[in-house]
Amino acid sequence: MNCRFVLFSMLALLPVIGQAQPNPTTSAPSRFFVEGVIKKVVDGDSIHLSNRNSEVEIRLASIDAPETSKPGKPGQPFSAASASALRKLAPVGAQASGICFERDQYARAVCSLIVAGKDISKEQVRTGYAWANQAAGMKFIRSHDILKLEAQARVSRVGLWSQPNPVPPWQFRRDCWGQNQCAGKE
Repeated sequence: MNCRFVLFSMLALLPVIGQAQPNPTTSAPSRFFVEGVIKKVVDGDSIHLSNRNSEVEIRLASIDAPETSKPGKPGQPFSAASASALRKLAPVGAQASGICFERDQYARAVCSLIVAGKDISKEQVRTGYAWANQAAGMKFIRSHDILKLEAQARVSRVGLWSQPNPVPPWQFRRDCWGQNQCAGKE
């Protein structure tokens, strides 16, 4: 079945396309739809999407990629490779569409995006360039089949799994950036 057909069929269930709306029973935002052109890949799990009227910062749902260096904060091994892999999956100028679940603490839309018929979050995990985001008791997982993809990548020792004992980004942020105990930095 055509991925775009499935995606648009799912949209019929959404109350308003393109806008997060409060859910009267939980006061949490409902899912919303995005569509546009890839403008920029920021790192292994964040992109900017441009549509007719604006640019949307997107954090890919269900994954966490190796941290890139920031001023005063070292990056993780495979951070550059992860960003490069995402650039290949979601090149600048490519059409993208997807469903967003919420906004994160930085006001980025947290979305599952389809580019060229592929769920790019799942591809990042399948090829070993991101973890299934199991931080905080897996509350950030929106697609549980991503856990199987990570398990397969681990067994196949692809990407970051080719290295002994890769450190998940949520642990790296806590230990290295939070407690200045940095091991395995890039």
